[in-house]
Amino acid sequence: MGLFGKKKEKEKKVCPICGGELKFFSSRVLADGETICESCENKVRNNYGLYYKQRFFAVDRDGDGVIDNDKLDDAIRHATLAEVKEIIAMNEAADQAATEEYGDFANMFTVEDSFTIAPKATEVGLKRAKLFKNKTVVQGRAAKGGFNTDDAVRLLSGGSETPTQVLHAYKNTGQDLDLEMRANLQKKGVQNGEAGWLILDIEGGVAPGSIVVK
Repeated sequence: MGLFGKKKEKEKKVCPICGGELKFFSSRVLADGETICESCENKVRNNYGLYYKQRFFAVDRDGDGVIDNDKLDDAIRHATLAEVKEIIAMNEAADQAATEEYGDFANMFTVEDSFTIAPKATEVGLKRAKLFKNKTVVQGRAAKGGFNTDDAVRLLSGGSETPTQVLHAYKNTGQDLDLEMRANLQKKGVQNGEAGWLILDIEGGVAPGSIVVK
């Protein structure tokens, strides 16, 4: 390059899964040294959470059976690119199977698991404790479109259709749902390609492979 020549553009690094640009503050380095983008990380969050890992010199100082001086670790740091790709492929196959069974919708949340909750007022506040009591949570992915708190939706499961409402939508950031509910900071819901939870205004289980649509 000459003294007054144009500066050579730095080659952009791209995600090996989707080809999207890798950004410094939102990319994720995996166990094998490969780096994926935030979008692909979001797709597999239901499979990789946060957990506490004992430090090398940590001990039970208080004698209460609890290891002190532990640190929070992220399970996805210990995954390989091949493992993440395999999970994404399995999720995409499940989404395609749901589309073939129920039809094509602009907004579709694929259910992986479900459970009922009854949070304490001391943890989530009196208003939300009453609102969420004995309600059903579906865990899964926004395969298409997005889902937000207060959305009117339909649950399609085993040939039946149930109109309901999303009492709250939480994106899975790696924390478990209990911690997300206590924080109560999420306002953006679960958007296209993201993993998360929808608290539905129904009681009872929902079979895996069911979908929520709007």
